[in-house]
Amino acid sequence: MKPRVEIVVADAAGRYTPARIAAVLGEGGQRAGGDSGYAGRPVTELVTDGEDFIKLRTEYRLPERDARLFIDGAAQREAAVGVHSPDRCWFLIHGDEGETPLIGNIMPRLQALDQLAGEMAGDRLVEHLCTVVAMYLRVAREHELGLDLSLSNFALEEDGTLRYLDDQFYPVAELAALPEFLAALLRAQPWLDARLAGLLGRGVREALLAREDDRHVVTVVAETLRGAFLAEALREARTAMVEALLGDEGFSWQPRATAPVMALLADVHANAPALEASLDYLAGRGIEHGLVLGDVVGYGPHPAQCIEMLRMQDAFSFIRGNHDHAVATGHLVAGATSLAGWTINWTMEILDAAARRWLAELPPYLQQDDWLAVHGSPRDRSFFNAYVYQMTFSENLDELATRGLRLCFHGHTHIQKIYYRARGVDGETTRADGILGSAAQALICPGSIGQPRGGEAGAELAILNLETLEMEFHRLAYDLDTTVRDMQRAGFPEALAVRLRQGQ
Repeated sequence: MKPRVEIVVADAAGRYTPARIAAVLGEGGQRAGGDSGYAGRPVTELVTDGEDFIKLRTEYRLPERDARLFIDGAAQREAAVGVHSPDRCWFLIHGDEGETPLIGNIMPRLQALDQLAGEMAGDRLVEHLCTVVAMYLRVAREHELGLDLSLSNFALEEDGTLRYLDDQFYPVAELAALPEFLAALLRAQPWLDARLAGLLGRGVREALLAREDDRHVVTVVAETLRGAFLAEALREARTAMVEALLGDEGFSWQPRATAPVMALLADVHANAPALEASLDYLAGRGIEHGLVLGDVVGYGPHPAQCIEMLRMQDAFSFIRGNHDHAVATGHLVAGATSLAGWTINWTMEILDAAARRWLAELPPYLQQDDWLAVHGSPRDRSFFNAYVYQMTFSENLDELATRGLRLCFHGHTHIQKIYYRARGVDGETTRADGILGSAAQALICPGSIGQPRGGEAGAELAILNLETLEMEFHRLAYDLDTTVRDMQRAGFPEALAVRLRQGQ
């Protein structure tokens, strides 16, 4: 029995007929793939006659009813998302009786961007790459779907309209996939020099901010690209792209000042009596330099006072935590509890614009040759969402080793602890003395100034000698009753006061 072509979902113009499809599949068509310049999954058979292009979805051999449902679903999704050519036609090829039909689609042959890289002027090609990024972000945000960011999956119609060629949509991985795409372009496209890389960086920045008032997404993409492995010859182009991405959000990832002996403070959480006791203790020890590892605000009743006290510490350096970010931007981050959400909303209402702007300008991390300071974990490309804890510390030690760093200072867990790797063995300790000198890598959390969670109340901090690697953990008494009383006066949920007293 001769195979029969049946159109299931016609193209917008109705140009494709069973006869035309059969002609492309027959003597007029050539199998694409391999060295033909047409990319596709091995299970997808590609056929073209130079004018039209067919994809045969050989991985799906479904009963006819299911095949029709598959096509209907694919066509409806494509129509809703609006990135494919309207001239795409879906069809079935019926064989002998009892055989499952073959699913396929046909559309005009378009020239993919990877084929244009050597033919089109660089400035014009950068414009199209920016359109690819804008399309990718729109689909991710409006439909929670991902596009495959490969140049072979995007093509131009004659009028310059960009179309997506892949039949598939994927899980959204916006903040991971985008810098990977940009790094891949730098590796694979030799025409992308520093000038054009800067143009692309500015275009990507505009696309990121077009529908998003949270500028941290730009920082995440830029800083992930900054850390991507690239050959030395590509560093100039990468630097130009990163600087263009960051724009006014550029920052120095170096601390403002360092000294051999430094204080490590984290998770102040708007607890002014606890912060005051900690600063008084450090002053009594003659320690002027410190790193504040994020979350100045949140959970506590004194956000403005804590910001003001810390801004007066000329030799302190700061990074942004998840609560700082949420208050600065008005966007709750993933995993925020109801208690966290309540205090974030309360804090946004009482802080003035200058205080929120100070929080917004805090860098996401600080780094020197031998150490990294981050609120969350070194593996977390958003900088302040992931935790260093029992299930993740070995992976984070691996990250430090890969990046050639010995130490990472972090907060977020609210628990004084050191995770370390010494002589090939990974371990953990709550004792600060002795371990750092023999550790190849170590993750150090000084605990929490304003809301410890190790089971004891008090203001927790650490003091580190960077030259001798001697370290001290401290838990200081403070006027906890005043903090609780101020929480009650402000109408805070009682559970927050209970947690504070219990060190939970």
